[in-house]
Amino acid sequence: MGPASAATASLEVALAHATRLLEAEPALAEEQATEILRAVGDHPRALHVLAMARIRQGDDQAAVGVLGPLARDCPRWAQAHADLGAALARLGRTDEAVAALRHATTLQPGLPDAWLALADALRANGDADGADAACLQHVRHAAKEPRLLAIGKALFENRLPEAEAWLRERLARAPTDVASLRMLAEVAARLGRDDEALDLLTRCLELAPGFHAARKNLAQVLNRGNRHAGHVPGARHLEWLRFVTHADSRTFLPAEELQALLDEAGLVRGKPVITYCQGGIRAAHAAFVLTLLGYEHVRVYDGSMREWANREDTPLVP
Repeated sequence: MGPASAATASLEVALAHATRLLEAEPALAEEQATEILRAVGDHPRALHVLAMARIRQGDDQAAVGVLGPLARDCPRWAQAHADLGAALARLGRTDEAVAALRHATTLQPGLPDAWLALADALRANGDADGADAACLQHVRHAAKEPRLLAIGKALFENRLPEAEAWLRERLARAPTDVASLRMLAEVAARLGRDDEALDLLTRCLELAPGFHAARKNLAQVLNRGNRHAGHVPGARHLEWLRFVTHADSRTFLPAEELQALLDEAGLVRGKPVITYCQGGIRAAHAAFVLTLLGYEHVRVYDGSMREWANREDTPLVP
């Protein structure tokens, strides 16, 4: 091996070592990357390790100072643009974040974390539909991730405590990861923690209303304890989540938008309205909205489907 080859091999070893340090010892990774840069100049991979080390230590501003020029000099390096976008989003620079993350996902669509960061940035910018679409792309590409495949294997083999620990650790880092929220809901449901499963799936659908698999899981959990399936004859389906924004604030939609939803469902002022769900909680939310809008004859069926779907003398329509 000649001197040039030896130097290249030595550089690769140093970069690999710095990369391994990122997760557990980011300060040492930063030192290692700094030494590499001092020796070889502005090497792109060393700069990326330096930026990621600063992110791991909570210094997004310093990381952006490295990732910005790096992304500019490497316009087709998708991961650099994705990491830049995620850091910009955490700094509240959402317009710049969206631009960087869109560029990253255009260059390399199979980056689930970039789609998730894009969804969060779009949601912060008030673009609920765009966030929903990005979330669905995240779900699509996360299904191929080795770490989620390993969790799926644990679920298949009924190693539920192991799967739960991995999912909770993942969600501690990325609380809006709808794919992981849905999988954790499956763990909770299989362990008989239906209320927790309902909360997790509801959160899933707040973040990604178009996540049909999560919606199906929600229906399955809701109907788990019922002896019969279906809905009350003449009922109109209007999910309570449609009454609120998809942002974390969960504020009510403007009155005119709420009224349009009720009109679309066929509710008529002056006629009695009875709201129901599975246990009466979401029905109370819907009744509150109706009352806010001036509907006068509103009642909540407290027993809801837990009662209706478990009797033999109550009709149900499939």
